[in-house]
Amino acid sequence: MARNIISFHALFKQGFTYSFDKLYGSIYVFKNGVFIFKSLPCDGVYETVTFVDNLGNSVLHIDSSIGVEKACLWHCRLRHISKKRIAQLQKDGVLESFDLKSDDVCEACLLGKMTKSPFKGSFERGEGLLDIIHTDVCGPVRSTTRDATRFYVTFTDDYSRYGYIYLIKHKSDTFEKFKEFKNEVENQLGRKIKMLRSDRGGEYLSIEFLDYLKECGIVSQLTPPRTPQLNGVAER
Repeated sequence: MARNIISFHALFKQGFTYSFDKLYGSIYVFKNGVFIFKSLPCDGVYETVTFVDNLGNSVLHIDSSIGVEKACLWHCRLRHISKKRIAQLQKDGVLESFDLKSDDVCEACLLGKMTKSPFKGSFERGEGLLDIIHTDVCGPVRSTTRDATRFYVTFTDDYSRYGYIYLIKHKSDTFEKFKEFKNEVENQLGRKIKMLRSDRGGEYLSIEFLDYLKECGIVSQLTPPRTPQLNGVAER
């Protein structure tokens, strides 16, 4: 909608009262016996509002039918349809005739119809086991386990694509599960984790977690905000 709206019900709840002009259909608004403003009907809608002072002189006149181009107004009313469709509606006699400017730019259309460029190119791959570990936390899921667990965390090796899944009750348990995962795989494979790739979830950004990674010489690789494609191994 391209206009602000006065709710007469909201005004009534605030102590305003009304009287109606039977001849012209106008609404006169009062509060505590003092005349505040009157509203004039236009095609079934009260569009024109006139405020007056104590002497009855008009001090402010608002006409909502003025100030907005009809092309822009109908474009918004019809859910931002194209100019070609508006022209067709005019041709069919559904809409009144008005000028359609070719240089009109609708900011809402630009924002709402933008698309992201596809992610192309090759991504960095691990040259050996544990070079890059992808991780992500999922949950809460609607179905819980017998011990009321609703989250799980995954750790996937980039080189082999072999994954580990740990059930956790809270996201904050991710740190303890990572230490458990790290101790197991490094002991079994005789190699060290070099990089941990994750999104910017709070469970990966705690000071305790980051300090532990630095202590172990593990690089924390965080993907940019709102780009799950860059952490696609864990997301899939």
